Amino acid sequence: MTYYFDDLELSLDYDVFPPSLNGSDGLIRMHWRKYIEVRDQWENRVWYNLSPEQRQFFQEHHFVQCVITYTRRTTHRTGLDWVNLAASVKIPEDALVRCGILSDDNPDVVQYELPRQVHVPHREQQGIQLLLRGTVVPKTNKVFHARKQ
Repeated sequence: MTYYFDDLELSLDYDVFPPSLNGSDGLIRMHWRKYIEVRDQWENRVWYNLSPEQRQFFQEHHFVQCVITYTRRTTHRTGLDWVNLAASVKIPEDALVRCGILSDDNPDVVQYELPRQVHVPHREQQGIQLLLRGTVVPKTNKVFHARKQ
């Protein structure tokens, strides 16, 4: 008997920003080696932000359909333009796939992404939130990517 969890929600909060599209350290100018280094840092950040129970759960299950709400909290009144905001979810989303939380990041799995920006008054409140809602099923292939410690 195959079971699944419909409408499961996972919220992940971070007090750092991933790279956006532009800027001296932006994705558009990033060398592929640097990209891999930053992606691996986010992979560890995602994995170790999970509780031990969540880690155990996502070693055995993954989202096969979901909606992701990506919220960027910033002290800047204007924030990023929408293209830069949308691009800045690339590395955290790749980390979700590498950690096995998402089965893939294609449109069949991530059916909708909602990028949001909110103004916060204090720098200590800056960061991002990834909110995933969707269907989670057991993994059929339990081969896991080795994470750097």
